[in-house]
Amino acid sequence: VAVAGFDDIPLAGLTAPALTTASHPVGRIAAAAATALLDGRPSAPVTLFPSALVARASA
Repeated sequence: VAVAGFDDIPLAGLTAPALTTASHPVGRIAAAAATALLDGRPSAPVTLFPSALVARASA
């Protein structure tokens, strides 16, 4: 059985076994959303932000 997390919180690397997880650029996503809202400009129908797999012992 393989287990994976969705967001790479600090605790994920400290568990036993260390949890494999996906890391997302939450700060960049929030900044882009806030900027679009405050600028009053229409947002793109799709905005992509790269995520990364953080492979650890659980998968």
